[in-house]
Amino acid sequence: MKETDVLLFCGQSNMMGESETLLEKDVVDGALEYLWLTDEAVPLCDPIGENIRFDRMPGYPLTDSQDIPNWNNYHIIGASCYGHTSLVPSFCRAYIDGTGRQVLAAHIAKGCTLLSQWLPGADNYRMLVEKAKGAIRKAEQTGKLGYVWFVWLQGESDAIVGNDKETYKKQLIHLDDSLRSEVRLTFCSVAVL
Repeated sequence: MKETDVLLFCGQSNMMGESETLLEKDVVDGALEYLWLTDEAVPLCDPIGENIRFDRMPGYPLTDSQDIPNWNNYHIIGASCYGHTSLVPSFCRAYIDGTGRQVLAAHIAKGCTLLSQWLPGADNYRMLVEKAKGAIRKAEQTGKLGYVWFVWLQGESDAIVGNDKETYKKQLIHLDDSLRSEVRLTFCSVAVL
């Protein structure tokens, strides 16, 4: 039985998919996306993610006509902004091409957030853990669980409010350590813009 690696795509606006255009809608062979609201694995393609409110109910998409601060007040995580592309399908395609492994991707991102909002005790952290555990459980139900990756892509929110790099580094290490114990995280990959 082939192993399935769970890739957790987390962060803020850059991971959420705030981009200019929808680059592709092709399904990624060998990859599924985990949807927490329906507890299902669906073919992976753009746009990705799901809009989930703080009360864990389905939310509404962020569109050009939405008031972003109002949307942020109601949503704990969001799907690709404006229905555009994200890095998730391309990343998964390259990962599969390089490793030959199957992937179950879980998109857990929200723009306009600080790293501190993703640390243990915070609402975003609880949602991250809930969705990560759901994805891991789904991978175990459909086959053998392989690696569990945490892929973090932050935007500029922490820099805008003046958080220094040492504080950011300590917070990121704390987040990684916490996820390793709570969701059996195998690897952490970070990109900070």
